[in-house]
Amino acid sequence: MMNETTRRERHRRFPLRSGAVLVLATILLALVTTDAFAITRASVLARAQTWIDIKVPYSQLRSGYFRGYRADCSGFTSMSWKTGTSWATDSLWRVDTKIKVANLKPGDAMIRPKKSGSWGHATIFVGWLDATHTKYVVYEQTSSTQGGNGTQCNIKDVASVLSQGYRAYRYDKISTGAPQWNLAANPTFDVWARSVPVWWEFPNTQWGSIVCSRAVDVTKTGNSALRLLNDSGKSSDVVEMRQTQAVKSGVPYRLSLWANASADPRGLETRITFVNAAGATLKTTSLSGATSHVGTSTLTAMSITATAPANTTSATISVRLAGGVDANGSAGTAAVVDDVRFFDASPVSSTCTLSAATLARSATATIDGTVSAPVSYGTVRVYVTRPGSTNAVALAERKLVAGAWSMQLKPGLKGTYRFTAKYLGWGPYATVDSGSVSLLVK
Repeated sequence: MMNETTRRERHRRFPLRSGAVLVLATILLALVTTDAFAITRASVLARAQTWIDIKVPYSQLRSGYFRGYRADCSGFTSMSWKTGTSWATDSLWRVDTKIKVANLKPGDAMIRPKKSGSWGHATIFVGWLDATHTKYVVYEQTSSTQGGNGTQCNIKDVASVLSQGYRAYRYDKISTGAPQWNLAANPTFDVWARSVPVWWEFPNTQWGSIVCSRAVDVTKTGNSALRLLNDSGKSSDVVEMRQTQAVKSGVPYRLSLWANASADPRGLETRITFVNAAGATLKTTSLSGATSHVGTSTLTAMSITATAPANTTSATISVRLAGGVDANGSAGTAAVVDDVRFFDASPVSSTCTLSAATLARSATATIDGTVSAPVSYGTVRVYVTRPGSTNAVALAERKLVAGAWSMQLKPGLKGTYRFTAKYLGWGPYATVDSGSVSLLVK
């Protein structure tokens, strides 16, 4: 048995430090609670996109596995969800839960269980095509008997697929992830169906594929861009790509994109058009490619900001391309467009407050703050300048919860402490500092 002298000697040689224990406990807790198969909705679509981009051939054979997953419909769904193994259509129930079709969100699935005389099928839900939720977009792995041979993006009719026995399901380990700040749908033109980019309209033409094509040779973000085409030699003939999104009155919005133009950049124009509930145009703000110095090869940034006037309910963002003659004298023009961003451009601000200006050495104070941003998401880093120092050092980081953050302080040493908080920014929103607050410890 260890006597008291031996016990004290061992403690002296191997002291138990409370800080080390806390760090170790935190690490062990993280190891226990972290799930290797958890995934966000954005990650599900990003994983699915990797197969879409190269159109992985359909196969149910072991030799046809691709990057660890069986290359059939349920294997594709398993890969997209990062389940770690290739489930069959009839066994996906082990990792998913049935939901209402009306509750479908990107990254969920529409699955038809296998029945006598018919094959089952699983597809990844990408998004609703229309506001009435009558049609939707899917990524799926199709065989030759299903009208294809490989990974495809298709548009489905809700009533039709429900009559075929499809039902909605949600992966048990999926999470929402970061909120969306970009109001533009399919901004990097990676989602194509029926030869056109989904969620973009091409007015005044029967087939959008006549005036656009998928560009893979010149891109800014993602694996593809959009090539807009105008085969006319007349500058009065204009082709257009556009989409409409809901917005709020009195809010500034920014539309930015990257583009090039094969001919006179004056023929390339981007617009924001604000509309009321009756469909009447209230305000249009535009920018030409010449103003942005758009060239013929490298993609150049174009950006405009406009505030929605009173009674605005929606905004149409568009890119227009006039006809003309190229450098070789041939009729027709072209432009490549990529990485479209349309977002609330309201200014971001940060505050920092203390629960007390003076504190006893043994007491505890609370420091908290808020970040006012169009989308309340991100991290705040708290800095402290300690007594006798002029250098601010990072003290801690806090995640925003409903636009606010908070932490406890127990400084210990006497003197004046000065605190500031820096919002680290997110998406298009830059970093911003709060004002400083001081705490006198007696």
